[in-house]
Formats: sequence, C-alpha cells, structure tokens
Amino acid sequence: MQPNITKFFVLPLLLLISGCWVQYLLAEDKTNVPATNTQLTPQNELHAKARLIISTLDGSLIGVDPLTGNVAWTLQDEPIVKVPVSPKAKKSITPLLLPDPKDGSLYLFADQRNSLKKLPFSIQQLVASSPCRSTDGIMYTGRKVDSWFLLDYMTGERQAMVSFNVSDEDRTCPISTSGNQEDRLFLGRTEYDLIMQDVKDTSRAWNVTFTDYASNPLSPEQMASYQFLHYADTSTGNFATVGVDGALWSANFGSPIVGVFSYEGEDLLSVPFTSVAEDAYLTLVNRESRDHAMLPTLYVGQHGHGMYAIPSLAGPADSPLMLLEDYSPPHSAEWKSQEEEEEEQVELLPGYYHMPEYSTTRLQITGRVDPVIIPLPSNTTSSPNNNTLTHDLVVDGGKVEGVVRYVMSVDNIELKLVMAGLTVTMGAMFVYIMYQ
Repeated sequence: MQPNITKFFVLPLLLLISGCWVQYLLAEDKTNVPATNTQLTPQNELHAKARLIISTLDGSLIGVDPLTGNVAWTLQDEPIVKVPVSPKAKKSITPLLLPDPKDGSLYLFADQRNSLKKLPFSIQQLVASSPCRSTDGIMYTGRKVDSWFLLDYMTGERQAMVSFNVSDEDRTCPISTSGNQEDRLFLGRTEYDLIMQDVKDTSRAWNVTFTDYASNPLSPEQMASYQFLHYADTSTGNFATVGVDGALWSANFGSPIVGVFSYEGEDLLSVPFTSVAEDAYLTLVNRESRDHAMLPTLYVGQHGHGMYAIPSLAGPADSPLMLLEDYSPPHSAEWKSQEEEEEEQVELLPGYYHMPEYSTTRLQITGRVDPVIIPLPSNTTSSPNNNTLTHDLVVDGGKVEGVVRYVMSVDNIELKLVMAGLTVTMGAMFVYIMYQ
C-alpha cells in the first residue's frame, strides 16, 4: 500500500516542480529582453530626427527640418528621369514612353488608338533582363551604374566613395576627419540607362534614363509610431507635412517631389507620401470636408528632359480632367491628304488622365534567364505523409541526428536547459514507475 501512496504523491510533486522551473526560466528570459520604447522621444523616433531628405524631379536632394520645413542644404544632381528626343526628328517618336520618376514604371501612349496603357514591367526589370528582344521586334539594351556616397545629413556635404566615374585620387573615406561621424549616412545611387530599337524601322529608337536611391522601407513598428502625413502636389513643387493637430508646414521646392527619405543609423529609409492634384492638396492640407472620394488618376507632365507620368489622387474640383475617350486629334478632317496625315501627330497634353489599365499585349522578353529556385540537397528529404506539426526529417540517414541539430541550433541557452531538464525528469519518472 505504501508504494501506491508514494506514486500518487511523488509524481504530481515532480510535475509541479518541473512546471515551476519552466515558468521561472521563461519569465527570467523575458526580463532580459529590452522593452520596446513606444514613447515619442527625440532619441528613438524618426520624425524627431534632425533632417528630412526630399528628392525632386530635377535631381535635387534637399535637407529640411521635419518640424518646421526650413531648408538646411540643397544638392543638385542629374534629373531623375530623362527621355531625350533627337533634335533631327521632326516629331516625337511614337508610341510615347512615359517613365514614372517615383518607381521606374513605364506607361505607353499610342497615338493610333489614343490609348494610354501601363506596361507590365519597369525600367529596372528591363535593364536586369537585357540584352533581350521582345516578340514585337523591339531590342532592349540596358546598363546600370552604381555609386556610393558618404553624406553628412546635417551640413549636406557629400563625397564619392565607390563609383566607376571617380578616380582613386578623388575617392575619400571617411568623409571628413573634422566632421561628426554620427551625422553621416551611406547614400547608394543607381542610374539605369535603357535603349530600345525597332528592328523593322531603325528610325524608331527610344532612350530612357532613370535614377534611383537605395533605401529601406519603414518597419511596421516605425510606421505605427510615425505620426505625420506628407502630401505633394504632382504638378508643382508644393509639399506639406500634416500632424495630429493639423498642418505643420508647407513649402514649394520648385520641382515635383519624387521621393522622401529619413534615416536610421547610416542607412537611408523611404518615407511614404501621397501625390495629389492641386485641389486635393489644398483639401487635405487644410483639412476641409472629406465627404467626397478621391479619384485615382495619372498625371502626365513635361520638363526639360521629356515627358513623365506620376499616379495621383484628384478631387472633384480638379479640372479639366481630360478623359481619354473624349480626346481626339486636333484639326482632324476627312479631306486631308495622306502626306498631311502622316506628318500630323497626336500630341499628349500635360494634365490628369484616367488611371490606365495594364497593357493587354504581354511582351514575352526572350533572353538570359537566371535560375531563382535552388534545388534541395539530395541527402535531405521530408516525409510525404506528414499531417502533424512534428516534422519527421531524415538527414544523413538518421532521425536522431536531425533532432540533435535542431536542438543545437537553438540560440536560447535557457530553452536548452529547460528541454534538458524536462528530458531528465521524464526519464526519472519512467524509471520510477517501472520499478514500482
């Protein structure tokens, strides 16, 4: 009778001790993890940083105070997008290619059908796939040139670090011996050059250049704590920052905004902003009535280096909103001769258009295809009939070795001790019951 009484008291006692031990170790492990500070302090919040970096269409990088909008410095560079037209050409080569300076997307305007379509690939994708040729007889040749700069975001001082266009004598690292090392960040810049040539008609050629800055998106935690909204007028350089209590500041930077950046440490971070039309810009900044819905449109603009297109939100008062189905070639008449019709071209006027759909003609680009799926090693398989949460891995011919590798891959030392303690306890309980 005594062994049965001991069995009923000792086993629950061992289980209770094991449970308390596990709970204690897990609680101690949580206390060692640094708590995430969600308070809005100047040390850990992006909006309290000293500079907000704004990129404009004309190639300028502008450092501003995020709370006041005061301009601290300005760096001038090449325009973000360039679509050059040969001066010998009497008219623009059709179809027209319209790059998006914000992300490198491409839009196509074909004057034969007065249609505006979005292509299913970007400039970056075409450059990465070149040299290649599409099924409609267009050859693509592209290149990209990467450069690294060291930027002092407090003063705007910039020096080239790694670039094909910089000699060894001009390459400097670090940026300055007298500057503050905490105020620097690494600025990665990539220039994409794309040349398109029609095989059937050598006079039809296009050249597009797009510049992009390497940046990381905000993390979900950073997005949750970021309490500002940024609005940019698509057709002008107007830019505004809106806080919880209303608009903090607004300014005109002389060129449309194509990128907004902050930073964390020495890395550049991309800050989301909304491109809107003029009336929508005033409505959102002044916090007027928001009962009306915003209409997604595509703004087609023109600058000194060609035409471009930027998706934009427009309000009801943004007029005229040019509708593609109502747009017709100017001065069209049935009595015009064939020569006059050939010389006549349909001009794509700057303004807001309905957001186009993707092009129905999918260009099947043929060229180099790099494998992106790496085959699994031949000595690693998985159980085909695995309907439980426990994976029966067969690694190097043994299950035990796979379990040992999994346990050893765990970085938490407390968890290893817990697993070892539970194993010893269960073994002791099994031996005790067998002897009873």
